[in-house]
Parts: sequence; C-alpha cells; structure tokens
Amino acid sequence: MELLFKNTYCEIMQESGSDYIIVKWIGFPKTEMFKEACSNLLILMKSKNIKKLLTDNTNVKLFSVTDQKWLNQEWLPKASEIGYFCSATVSNRDVFVDTAVTNISHKRDASKFIVKRFSNISEAKNWLKNVQPA
Repeated sequence: MELLFKNTYCEIMQESGSDYIIVKWIGFPKTEMFKEACSNLLILMKSKNIKKLLTDNTNVKLFSVTDQKWLNQEWLPKASEIGYFCSATVSNRDVFVDTAVTNISHKRDASKFIVKRFSNISEAKNWLKNVQPA
C-alpha cells in the first residue's frame, strides 16, 4: 500500500496494481483540511489516470453540510471532467455519516456515476475490480 497523501483527517492510498484510490477519512474533518485532501485527491486521480474511488468512512465522525455542498458543486464537476465515474463507500453505519453520504451520493447523476455502499473494505475492493464505465 502506497501512501499518497496524509493530513490530520485523511489518508489517500493506492495498492500496487489497483485501478482505484482509497480515501480514508478520520474524525471530524475541518473545512480547510477537507478541501486540501479533496484537492490533492483530484491531482492524484488526474496524474495516475484513476477513475474509481474507495471511500473508507469507518473512522469519520461527520462531514459538514458546507463541505458536502462544496464537494458536489465544486469538486465533483472537476472530477467528472477527468473521467471519475465510480465510488465504493464503506461506512461505520453512524446515522450522521450515513446521512452525509446519502446527501452527497444522491446529488450525483446516476447515468454518469456508479455509487455503492459496503459494510467492509474487502467487499468494496472486490466490487471495484470488476466495475467498468458504462
């Protein structure tokens, strides 16, 4: 596993040979660090030609509404431009985190994005290996 980026609230990694990036959120990300991580993720996706993400939310406490809006309105169009089309999300089933993930994923155009939730990392990885753009 190669660590590509790290700050207080996020680790971005890639397993050797995989065609997706793993984003692991921790705690309650502050807006500036949330945006820093997402901006670095975008750069990494573009430089590595990655179009799929595995988002590990098992250790996150909450995403602010402001950050959710920014992600959908600012980050997502940029990610879409570079080919991002697929997200596997693993959650701790916290009601607040699940609500935030639902708010984020329901804003995405289902004809352009494939989004699926999982209860564990290995299921998400296996699913991502077989997902291809429509």
